[in-house]
Amino acid sequence: MATEESVLNSFLFNSELADNLTLKQFTNLFPATYRNNPLVKTLYREFQLERNRIRETIRENIVEECKKPEHLENLDSAQVDDNRLTLDQAIDALTVAEKKMSRKIIVFNEHCKRSFEKIKSANDELSDLEYGRIPKGGFGKEGAMMELQSLIKSCQDMMISSENQ
Repeated sequence: MATEESVLNSFLFNSELADNLTLKQFTNLFPATYRNNPLVKTLYREFQLERNRIRETIRENIVEECKKPEHLENLDSAQVDDNRLTLDQAIDALTVAEKKMSRKIIVFNEHCKRSFEKIKSANDELSDLEYGRIPKGGFGKEGAMMELQSLIKSCQDMMISSENQ
């Protein structure tokens, strides 16, 4: 009987779900004019490093989650033997976890969209300054400062929420 940790590790890391890309596949994602650019290889290395960092974080999260007794809440003690789950129990636990994670992802995406809209709005309002156009009525130092502060706050909010997710 497989433990929850081994099922998760097997499912997430030893399956077709692994998002391995060869350098050639990665390079082919770029427009033809950029494929020979040496920075593509640098980007690929950065992609690999970030991917490995995320995979390690996932491994750590699996270990931490499996230590928690939450996955056993709905099970009778007779069904569980030394924290081992049957395949059906593991599938049920994974289904519940997937639903929770999907809800979190939806909420996070909505927050990101709202934050992006705030940033876009502030950027649009400040775009006249970028091209040296000043409205006839002027923009006022206070108005510009308020818009810049709004832009900074939106960016900070987005970073904070991404760290909390």
